[in-house]
Amino acid sequence: DPDAGVALARLASLLRGGAAERRSFQAPVSFRILPRVLARAHRALRIAEETASAILPAVTDNPVYLPPSAEHPDGQSFSTGGYHDSHAVPAIDALTREWADLALIAERHATKLLDGTISGLPDKLSRGGPAGGTVALAYAPMASVGFLESARSAATTTLLPGAEGGAFGQDDVVSPVFQAWHKHERAALSFERALAVLAAVASQALWVTDRAAPPALAPLLEEIRTSVPPVDDVAPRTLGHDCGRLAEAFRARLLASIAG
Repeated sequence: DPDAGVALARLASLLRGGAAERRSFQAPVSFRILPRVLARAHRALRIAEETASAILPAVTDNPVYLPPSAEHPDGQSFSTGGYHDSHAVPAIDALTREWADLALIAERHATKLLDGTISGLPDKLSRGGPAGGTVALAYAPMASVGFLESARSAATTTLLPGAEGGAFGQDDVVSPVFQAWHKHERAALSFERALAVLAAVASQALWVTDRAAPPALAPLLEEIRTSVPPVDDVAPRTLGHDCGRLAEAFRARLLASIAG
């Protein structure tokens, strides 16, 4: 499976140089299936990229407008026999489903890291201070449940719309592409927010045990702590705005990588 190979190689490169010791018991299933879930997400992304490269330069809509030229200063408009590409919607829906499943994984990982009976880490990732300042962190995965359900509600199959799209007899089916894209955006944004919560929890897990991130992940850890500093037991604080800034930073990083 080439997509599984990509996911495993990427995980190995990110974790290289980290802690070498292994636990004597299995982690929860949500941790063990992560490489396979990431492989499926990589496959969906690869197919979406291949689909986009094929259909974006193609003439699939009606009418088609060509920009102005010396011969036609107002541009040109042509009526075609097409209306929408049949491959775009399934490719977008596949990505939407992956964001929903990865949001679930993020919520499970954050919850299990905070549970000392499962993670083997200090319970609630607290250093044991009297004020219980980590209580906000302990409840952060509750927000992830909301993000998860928002993504899951968007991860539905996009069908051809059931109502006619206009008053003219020939316009009896509306293009489903925009509906699919709006659902994809909602799921992607929800996943980014759930990922921000997980990142804050993972950062806290390293901080409370005085451990460093693997070298490849050290810059990411620094970026996370710029938005969400570690939570101590002396000065409780709410984390909503911090995690919101981190989610926005993740989005900015993504858009920068695409633009670059």
